[in-house]
Amino acid sequence: IKYRIDGMAPAGEEVCWKTHLVVSDNDIVSQFLCQIITNSFDPNDLHVFFFFFCEENYILNNEKIEYLINFQNLGNDSAFQVSILDTLDGNLDIPSFYLLEASHKVAVTANDSILRFDFKDINLQAKSINETRSKGFIRFLINQKEGIADGTKYENQAHIFFDFNKAVTTNNVFNTVKDELPSCIVSSIEPIEKNSVYN
Repeated sequence: IKYRIDGMAPAGEEVCWKTHLVVSDNDIVSQFLCQIITNSFDPNDLHVFFFFFCEENYILNNEKIEYLINFQNLGNDSAFQVSILDTLDGNLDIPSFYLLEASHKVAVTANDSILRFDFKDINLQAKSINETRSKGFIRFLINQKEGIADGTKYENQAHIFFDFNKAVTTNNVFNTVKDELPSCIVSSIEPIEKNSVYN
């Protein structure tokens, strides 16, 4: 499901939504997700995806985590090389890294908990010249290590380098490990009549 945010929404504001899944007459699963609004002034950002539960972004201790890093050239000339350094939490299993997708050809290296993505000869055009060709991204999966304690919090923040410029630091994202997912029902839901028809 994709949501389009109002174009006048200010950057930095938080947008949240709740989803309720009726599994059976007496079993309702609720999910709660919040994300920070970004716009063209801060296009270099990091997202973490999964079935988030509650405001603490709870995940089970055996689930994979998916990260997406976006970047855009806001300079006045092409960027010939883009590098991303992503220092992952030590409780994540680096050897399980799996590249899902990248906007351009990329070389990936790992050193301890640091992932490095190098987009050599990317020739990323400036936004003022070509909006579409000024953007790029990397998307990957990572496993958690075994035996992670309940309540452990994973935080992640990436650093993006355009040629020889100083790093652009992304926003910070996090997940909290749970042995069992807690109930996060934040409001009651009226029972659904089985014979009702909805459009």
